[in-house]
Amino acid sequence: MTFKASDKNSVSSPHNDLLVVKILIANCKVLRVLVDTRSSVNLIFRESLQRMELRGYKHKSRIRSLTSFAGKITMSVGTIELHVQVGGVIKIPTFTIISKPVIYNIIMGTSWLHTMEAVPLLYHQCLKFPMVAENHTLRGSKSAKRACSMIEPGR
Repeated sequence: MTFKASDKNSVSSPHNDLLVVKILIANCKVLRVLVDTRSSVNLIFRESLQRMELRGYKHKSRIRSLTSFAGKITMSVGTIELHVQVGGVIKIPTFTIISKPVIYNIIMGTSWLHTMEAVPLLYHQCLKFPMVAENHTLRGSKSAKRACSMIEPGR
């Protein structure tokens, strides 16, 4: 798997942008999905889950503590397995549900990246993963990043 200069065509430099993408999750087009290589879990926020109006998906009540890189503790309210489709590949990762408001709808962590055998490259603002015929590239979403910078979570 290689990254070429052409992979960076639409990215302005210099930048310190996080990788924010659009992904199809449970047949819903989800904007403001953060790909976070520092998170070992996939997170979905209760408000995002409610807006998706999912039918046929059941969440399991499971309270556990999550500790951030800075040492801050947040309690989860449950878990749910959802179909995630990117470039024709469908995986069913487990998401930890939390009720804390944030500017992202979902955070995809390293567990999903490893399942997809994906390689994120922040400099190029893309994520590549192997498919049968060739590699697929998921590009960062400029509109989603802009929306994140304009939204401030409720207090």
